[in-house]
Amino acid sequence: MSIDVIEYDGGTITKPGIYLNIPIQDYHGRVDLFDGPSISNTGLRRIEACPEKFWDSSPMNPEHEPEPETSDMRFGRMAHILCVEKRWPSDIVISPYDDFRTSEAKAWKAAQEADGLTVFKEKEVADIRGMAARLEQEPLMDLALAGGIVEASLIWKDEATGIWIKSRPDMIPNDNILADYKTTTSGDKDEIERSIWKYGYHGQMALMAEGMAKVLGHEMESFSFVFQEKKRPYPVTVAAVTDESIHWGARQNRFALDRLARCLEANDWPSYSEGPVTVGLPPYALKRLRDHEEILPKVPTLAEMAKRAPELTHA
Repeated sequence: MSIDVIEYDGGTITKPGIYLNIPIQDYHGRVDLFDGPSISNTGLRRIEACPEKFWDSSPMNPEHEPEPETSDMRFGRMAHILCVEKRWPSDIVISPYDDFRTSEAKAWKAAQEADGLTVFKEKEVADIRGMAARLEQEPLMDLALAGGIVEASLIWKDEATGIWIKSRPDMIPNDNILADYKTTTSGDKDEIERSIWKYGYHGQMALMAEGMAKVLGHEMESFSFVFQEKKRPYPVTVAAVTDESIHWGARQNRFALDRLARCLEANDWPSYSEGPVTVGLPPYALKRLRDHEEILPKVPTLAEMAKRAPELTHA
């Protein structure tokens, strides 16, 4: 499959395509990157959960408060660069200190960050280099993250809402196999499935697949995540994702896009729900209680207590 790309020139994007070299700071934080509102997978996950929290951290909000990069995000970003892009980032510096508890170490770290550098401990870098070496040994890598354009941006406009969508796959493939690299604490199958749901990875994969279809007119036929643990011996699990999971992710994306359009039009950003909610014990807790019902003393229901109240009053 031949792929035409557009070299990003630093201006406002007005047409769909595959763009190279959009600075990551502009990709996530520049409000005039497009000639209209835009959203990425991260934004879709946030507005799906809570529009108010989405708006509070969105660059479209003049009073927004950017979300700080967590240690997990920082580690994952570095791992992507070394393991997938196979390059050493220019904004990384290795700390000469094992920790930052002393005044001297704190001052050194603050000075590096003031210069726009990201500080890593030597042990962290050793782990990431170990991950990269282990990944090279994985025989399934040739079917996953090999042969394509690395860290380019898929850009297209949603027809229903006019909102620009941006997706940044680890690799835009030359074939019909779409894969993405993830770091994890466990490559166990059950843990992977929990992570896919918790972090909305199925929605991310659905968005990338939509971008490939809309921008290139190419339908992806298989979807995989390459999960790698962050600690020795850095095990790798290549996990194929079911078509049903991708379809549910696409439906969640559609819900989030439509919600964003409504919120933008009304300039109203509700909380988790737009009204009161009814809550109860989660299903697993109810099941546990019902399984042990015979050992729990029986007590009157609230309705039974209310019926007995007059009797108790006149007794």
